[in-house]
Amino acid sequence: MNKTLSMPILPLFSLSLLVCFFSLNSQASSCFPYQVLIEDEELIDEVSSMQIVDYKISSHLKTECDGLPLERRLNVQVAHFSPQAVDFSIETSKRGEFKGTDMPAWNLRINASYFNKASEPTLFLKDGSTSLGRPLSNRGGVFHCGKNSCDITPASRYEESENHRVAVQATPRLIQRSDYISGVHSPNRLDERMILAIDQSGDVLILYSRLASFNEIRRFLLTELKATEAVALDGGSSTSFHSLSRTESGEEFQIDDTHFFWVKVPYFINFSWPL
Repeated sequence: MNKTLSMPILPLFSLSLLVCFFSLNSQASSCFPYQVLIEDEELIDEVSSMQIVDYKISSHLKTECDGLPLERRLNVQVAHFSPQAVDFSIETSKRGEFKGTDMPAWNLRINASYFNKASEPTLFLKDGSTSLGRPLSNRGGVFHCGKNSCDITPASRYEESENHRVAVQATPRLIQRSDYISGVHSPNRLDERMILAIDQSGDVLILYSRLASFNEIRRFLLTELKATEAVALDGGSSTSFHSLSRTESGEEFQIDDTHFFWVKVPYFINFSWPL
């Protein structure tokens, strides 16, 4: 006797959810650039183990998504350095002021995460043993540096340590264990970006761009710079590298890509190299 195999019939509501799920996954996949190519690069600054390189890159999508064209060109600047022989600190925005030494030095400064209208940090922020921000929450990740090493740890797993000379909580996390993190809000929106990352060698990468999406940056970091971890800092008009240097004769030089850095940044991460 022939038996007819019966298939379970899914409710119409469940089928709708299933179709929606696959549609969202398909859209997310098509919105992630399948490649980001370096078209040109220029070394714009170098000191000790640190280099700042300006990259001209092109981002390529398989289909148009969120109003973005199939191919788009953008500029990013990346500071790349070994955390060895670097001094780390969180400082306030006193323009043109060196901290603690009269020796020749070169400093690189960037925005230290998020602040409210009263210029108070809204996330965990620590300089040595001094707590400057809010208690640690589970949001995003924590960029932290100790002696000769830096890392990015999910905030939910981060443990405070006296060995960490700086600890900066930021959000969103973009890359973990050499793979992109799903669920990032508005990953294709173009905006000013500042990103902290760690590469396969344990070196620190600081990336900023005047107009880029999180997905473009993630593809670039993963495929071209071999990043293993990455977290976004606050962007906006204060997004910039600022450098401050003092020569052996005591002469001081500053490079500030935007004056908004000093107007709007109440705390910044300072990376310092002796010359």
